[in-house]
Amino acid sequence: MIIRFLQQDKHSTILYYFCTYDSSKLNNCSHILRSLTAQILRSHRDLAVFVYDNYIRPGYTSSILQLKKLIPTLLSSIPSVRIVIDGLDEFEQKDQKQILSDLIPFASVQNSNAVCKILFASRDIPTIAGHLSKQTIVCLSEEREPVTQGIRSYVSHRLGEIRLNFGAKIGGEVMDGVERNLIEKAEGNRQPKNINSKSLTLCLRHVSMGAFSPSHS
Repeated sequence: MIIRFLQQDKHSTILYYFCTYDSSKLNNCSHILRSLTAQILRSHRDLAVFVYDNYIRPGYTSSILQLKKLIPTLLSSIPSVRIVIDGLDEFEQKDQKQILSDLIPFASVQNSNAVCKILFASRDIPTIAGHLSKQTIVCLSEEREPVTQGIRSYVSHRLGEIRLNFGAKIGGEVMDGVERNLIEKAEGNRQPKNINSKSLTLCLRHVSMGAFSPSHS
C-alpha cells in the first residue's frame, strides 16, 4: 500500500524491493542493486545510453563495486527518487548489515537538484535498529490499534471481490474464517482460530486455481 501511495506522485521515481526468506540463497545485496538499476533504466530510458557507453561497452561487469558507483550517478540525474526496501529482517544478519551499509549512502547524493529518500521496512531487529539509530524511525508497534484497524480494512477490501464472486459457493462462515486467519497472521499469530484449517486450505487452493466460476444468476 505504501508503494501504491508513493506511485501517485507522478513527479517521483519509485523503486522497491521485497525481501523474502526464499531469496536468502541469492547474493542479496547484488540482487537488490541490480533490481534497482533495472528499475531506474526502465523508468528513464534515456539513461541507458550513458550506461552502455560508460559501463557495458568498456566491458565492466555488474559487480557490487560497479553498481555502487553507477547507481549514485544515475540517481543524481533524477529530481526525486523514493526507494522502499521491504522485509529486510527476512535476510541473514550479515546481509542486513551489507545492504544497509551499501544503500544508505544513496540518500545523500551530492546534487542539490536531486532528492533520494529510502524507507527500510522491517521488524524491530537490534542489528537493523543499530544501523538506523541516526535515522528517522517510525515504530508501528507503538501504534497497535491504528495498525490493526488498517490491516482489517485492507483485508476486508481485498477479500471483497472473492466474497462477491465466490461467496455463495465457499460459504460465509469459511470466508469469515479466511478473513480472521489473514488478520491474525498479519499480527504475528501463526495458528488460525475458530476455523477448520482443512476447509481453509481447500478454499484458498480452489480459488487460486480458478476452480470456482463467478455465478451470473
